Amino acid sequence: MKEEKTFIFFRSFADAIEKIQKDSVQLAMYRAVVNYGLRGTLPSFNEIDPTGALDAAFVPMQFAIDESKACRERRSAAGKLGGAPKGNTNSSKNKQKQANSNKNNPNININKNKNNKKEITGVSKKTFSLPSLEERQKSFAETIRPYVEQYGETMCNDFFAYWSEPNRKGDKMRFELEKTWEVSRRLSTWKRREEAKQ
Repeated sequence: MKEEKTFIFFRSFADAIEKIQKDSVQLAMYRAVVNYGLRGTLPSFNEIDPTGALDAAFVPMQFAIDESKACRERRSAAGKLGGAPKGNTNSSKNKQKQANSNKNNPNININKNKNNKKEITGVSKKTFSLPSLEERQKSFAETIRPYVEQYGETMCNDFFAYWSEPNRKGDKMRFELEKTWEVSRRLSTWKRREEAKQ
């Protein structure tokens, strides 16, 4: 993998890393994100965290970095195709005039309709190509694998079966619909509930 000059460091990375108690482990995670973002080097946290919690925490960061790189490459490839032909109404000059008409936010036009409600128009939706559901299920299973020894194969399989269940559309797993997610904490809660049933 070629070395990058830049990569996007998301706010969510910092939020997750700041929750780590030890400064030395925080530093290791920051370095891991930077090395992966710039050099594509996958980290190994086995020495400082044999439980695999840091590996699991790194997976969504890795996914976000990969997605932002793929998006940048798609934009770059589209830009190489060239601009609008001369005389085309979609030319950059016409777009610049439209952008200057709304200096605060050039991509959004706010209009009032008959009922005096504001409508937002002209916003383009960004499309991202997520990995397939099967690929994401495999990746999710890998985040659980480090805990098999601690919680047992049966419990981990049950945990995976429950949280990997697809929604009605078949495009997201149950765990992807959660606002927060940390495998180690969810497994710990799962175990306590299982023990309470017995």
